[in-house]
Amino acid sequence: YGVPYFLDSGRTVESSPVIRCALHLFGIILRPLDREEALMLFKCGLLPVDLEEVSAFEEYTYVWDVTGYSFARPFTENPAGFSEREMEERDEEKLARAEKVRQLLIRLHSRFKQVLESEGPARGLYRVLEEEGIRAAVQEKLDALVESGDEAEAEDLRLGWGSLMGFLDAAESVR
Repeated sequence: YGVPYFLDSGRTVESSPVIRCALHLFGIILRPLDREEALMLFKCGLLPVDLEEVSAFEEYTYVWDVTGYSFARPFTENPAGFSEREMEERDEEKLARAEKVRQLLIRLHSRFKQVLESEGPARGLYRVLEEEGIRAAVQEKLDALVESGDEAEAEDLRLGWGSLMGFLDAAESVR
């Protein structure tokens, strides 16, 4: 019929993976190494871990009730839990995937805490985004969205990155 209309998706900037990543980075500092914060951080899709690795990490942390500073200890137990059987090859692979994510969590926590103290929140967050390849991951994801023709998602990602950078600029200017 040719009637013009406006369709609002009702999405907020908080739904952006970039904003969620930043919030959960602060979350692992404010709620030291909280399991839920860590899982939400890894599920943003901007860190160098895949869903299979995150799943192995999540399962291990629930089976062995890993929380807080107990993340500092390497994962060595059978991912299947208490079992009389020896670890099989698939268990060892799952353990290695979970341990990879644990190591990343500890590195992120340690580095972010260090730069927060030395450089402040705005510069500290930006430094971690750069050093951990998150800015590059955002650009790669953006390129893939544009290439696939998903302009709406690409624009949401651009908006999230732009909003975060605007916030960091403002925060730094009042420091």
